[in-house]
Amino acid sequence: MMRQLGVRNNGSNRRTIRKVSEVARKRRLTIEALEDRRLLALTNMGAIEGTLFYDLPGPVQQPIPSQVVTLYADTNGNGVFDGAPTDTVVDTQTTDASGRFRFDGLGAGTYFVVQPPEPSGNIHPTPTPLAIKQIITPSDAAGTNGIVLDDFDDVQHLTAQLPPAGTATVSGSVSGSAILGGHRQLIVNAFVGAGNVSVVVNDNNNSLFNYSESPATTGDATVFWDGTAGNHTTVNPTGLGGIDLTMGGMQNAFLFEIPSSDIPAIQTFTVYTDATHVSQIIVPVPLLSTNLFQALKYADFTTVPGFSPADFSNVGAVTFRIRKDPSPQYQNFGLDYQLTTISTVGPTVKSVDLPFSVVSDLQLVKLTNGTNNDTPTGPLLPVGSAVTWTYQVENPGNEAIANVAVVDDQPGVSPAPVLTGGFNTGDTNTNNLLDPGEIWLFRATGIAVAGQYENLGTATGTGTVSGTSLQDTDPDHYFGVRSEIHVEKATNGQDADLPTGPLVPVGGTVTWTYVVTNPGNVALSSVVLKDDNGTPANPLDDFTPTFIGGDTNSNNLL
Repeated sequence: MMRQLGVRNNGSNRRTIRKVSEVARKRRLTIEALEDRRLLALTNMGAIEGTLFYDLPGPVQQPIPSQVVTLYADTNGNGVFDGAPTDTVVDTQTTDASGRFRFDGLGAGTYFVVQPPEPSGNIHPTPTPLAIKQIITPSDAAGTNGIVLDDFDDVQHLTAQLPPAGTATVSGSVSGSAILGGHRQLIVNAFVGAGNVSVVVNDNNNSLFNYSESPATTGDATVFWDGTAGNHTTVNPTGLGGIDLTMGGMQNAFLFEIPSSDIPAIQTFTVYTDATHVSQIIVPVPLLSTNLFQALKYADFTTVPGFSPADFSNVGAVTFRIRKDPSPQYQNFGLDYQLTTISTVGPTVKSVDLPFSVVSDLQLVKLTNGTNNDTPTGPLLPVGSAVTWTYQVENPGNEAIANVAVVDDQPGVSPAPVLTGGFNTGDTNTNNLLDPGEIWLFRATGIAVAGQYENLGTATGTGTVSGTSLQDTDPDHYFGVRSEIHVEKATNGQDADLPTGPLVPVGGTVTWTYVVTNPGNVALSSVVLKDDNGTPANPLDDFTPTFIGGDTNSNNLL
């Protein structure tokens, strides 16, 4: 039977509006009170999740699996992580292949999520494990509502009674926008006794599903949410079309809000994926329950015998059955059970990530005969003299580096490690890893060649934590000096290196011309020209020819 509100005239219309407004106000107050009571009733729906990872350059997050993350409670309430035993260990979780961890079932309070020790041992200095504070409020602990299955705003009124007074089974369907799948199918049965078994939904806009049995009368009521319109008594197991009641993994339970139930009752909640995948949970309602909230966790559902388990992320139908506790002591009593809004609920999840910062770097400094010459000319080395190149490889990052090697771009220049006891002389802890703060040495030798010389050293290695291929280059220079001077002497303009030379009359004028040149590759300073005056054994008569020109740039250098 459905009650309708009539409108006859303006006066009664105003009275009707006032009445509806008053009902709506009371309903809002009821919902708000239920919400407040939910905060008190659900107290362990908080969760903390996160990822343990190496924070690599890029940036890249490299997950760390199989490590134990510990959750502590701030037992003394000082907001500072004191460690055990002052702060109590609540739980431990081992990270999965993606480095993920999660702590569920948390009540309101202050917690510390504590990072494990860095597992590789190849980050220096060794990081101090993080202890991240996270607060779960009472609202967090009450969980997060998700999908509403039914807010029982759409009116239904069905009564069953055994013949001849009535009909043992009655059914009906109603449609509404706040009903999962858009349709609610209701079936009411009377099994034993002469009284009524009734369901009244949203009587006087109270948004309640009210199931009642007369004294000494037993029956049940079943609700289908299967997306199927019209009156039907068989559930359509795929009618909802595969709705995701987990909301992508965010929801993990159904929330029942039971304002009252006078005697114990039995609730059966069934979830279908299809005709062969069915899961169910049976939940009792205690004696004299008031403002009872029940969270039916998906994980607590069991597979119905003969079926495969339902997939809560792919739901085709949901059914609910309510009946009186079948224990003998309750059979002469009636039952008055009320239910309001059925919805999904999930934990309020707080996020805490636990990174280990990784700095990957490699640096090469190349020296020629002990000096650093990134730009020309570098040291001046006599052609043919020995050249020693020293390669200093450093690690300015914080992760150890493996497979360190040095090469040079010039043929014949082959850097080799400088060893002490089989280890690079800079490997202070002899672990064959270039640790932060160490300087490894490599060396190569060669012979100076003429002119400007450049060669390029390249150092390579691999980060032991990041796996990053590292490389650095550094050039160095020298100038191979070929110092030469050449003098060409002419007598009266004739080059006379051999006798007889020009024929000059006795008493005639002789002019010697000296052409001094530089066939080498460096300028010459302090150029002095002497002539032995034809008496090599007597330096006293040597003379200095007069300079007449040739310093074209006037720098006093040849």
